[in-house]
Amino acid sequence: MKAAYRVRVCAVLLLSVALICSPSWGSYPYAKLRPESLKQKPLQFSPPEPHRAVLPNGMVVYVLEDRSLPLVSVAAYVKAGSVYDPPERIGLASIVGSVMRTGGAAGKSGDQIDEELETIAASVDCSVGPEYATVRLSTLSRHCEKALQLFADILTKPDFQEDKLNLAKQQALEAIRRRNDYPYNIASREFARLVYGKESPWAWISTPDTIKAIRRSDLVEFHSKFYRPNNTILAVSGDFKKDEIIQQLNGLFASWQAQEVVFPKIQPVEERFTPGLYLIHKDVPQSVIVMGHLGVRRLSPERYAIQVLNSVLGAEGFISRMVSRVRTERGLAYSVWAAISPGADRGLFRAVAMTRSSNAAEAIKLMRETIAEMLSKPPSDEEMAVAKNTIVNSFIFEYDTPEKLVNARAELELLGYPPDYLKTFPDGIRAVTKQDVLAAARKYLNPDKMVILVVGNSAELRKQLQEVGSVTDLALESYEDGG
Repeated sequence: MKAAYRVRVCAVLLLSVALICSPSWGSYPYAKLRPESLKQKPLQFSPPEPHRAVLPNGMVVYVLEDRSLPLVSVAAYVKAGSVYDPPERIGLASIVGSVMRTGGAAGKSGDQIDEELETIAASVDCSVGPEYATVRLSTLSRHCEKALQLFADILTKPDFQEDKLNLAKQQALEAIRRRNDYPYNIASREFARLVYGKESPWAWISTPDTIKAIRRSDLVEFHSKFYRPNNTILAVSGDFKKDEIIQQLNGLFASWQAQEVVFPKIQPVEERFTPGLYLIHKDVPQSVIVMGHLGVRRLSPERYAIQVLNSVLGAEGFISRMVSRVRTERGLAYSVWAAISPGADRGLFRAVAMTRSSNAAEAIKLMRETIAEMLSKPPSDEEMAVAKNTIVNSFIFEYDTPEKLVNARAELELLGYPPDYLKTFPDGIRAVTKQDVLAAARKYLNPDKMVILVVGNSAELRKQLQEVGSVTDLALESYEDGG
């Protein structure tokens, strides 16, 4: 059997050599072209336009038909994220999302709803982030009517059964107990707390006390306050007729009444840069490095230049300066990236590396040098071309299905983006110049004012980190007993 395999391999090799060496090979029009010399027209982005409707109760609905498969997908985006938690009950928004799904609705228990969904091969799930909650439905189109009814009940009439609330709280307490298991999670969480401050809603974390303080009445109040049709945007795509699905949605949500939503005042992010080198001990053989500072506000005028800057610096894998130097050329990290991210108030600039502990100090120095270089050395023609093509091509393929597109439109509207954002983005990227990138780097990168946080074995790290700067130890709260 092995002999036969070797014969086949030899035959393929001989055939390849014969083709390349044959006189006709040289006449093949693309035989002598290098891949990088090939020219192609820029990709055009002309997505279908979802239909936008506003129901009588104020709920915005984006609808886009897709008859390719007998499926229907629905997502409700509700401005009810964790930044709206009461300070004494941090974790409430997430608990609301969890128990909405598991705690029954419209008089049916959570188990009954699970059984009904399973019978029709449908699924509903809820997730909660800092700014908004998402409730999603996936169903076969032939079961759309029943599935939509269950979805609407979960979204608008949750029962928040006490036993499911207690279970969700126990799960939250267990997650707190285990939150220090993974070095990367520690580094991400504590870096945000160092930059924003521990009391900022953009960085605060739940504790056993804030979870134990949550009562069923808190869930009912939070849901009544934020889960309103005029605070919700629906994205619907799939196998249906537009007018029929809008009529159906109007009937399902007719009794869901609009109400003025009064959002709690969120303290603005303090415009501060507090550089420092911090060490968190974790007895592991590798280290996680996070360095950076405050980022930019969403819809910054320089947003397109920042996208290109991110790509050149460290957001686009092996083509970026950070990866090329820290990983490829010097072998100082298993993984490394850097990017300025936008936020509702201020996002974060982060440069992150995972490395062997013995390489940590050297990696920090090289990462800092690479960031500083962005302020003095504009991108080359090749870097600009690669960055722009990568961003535009990736962007276009992010929205290559009706479901992705309609969800993007709903999410972007909720976050305050203009209606033409998707259509204008590629041209915005293409218009960025080298000087735009250099100006953005000088405005938004502060390599001498960075917080640098390292999570790893302090015995291996301390001496070498002292060559970088004065080291401040950070102790992690321990909740091994869950309380």
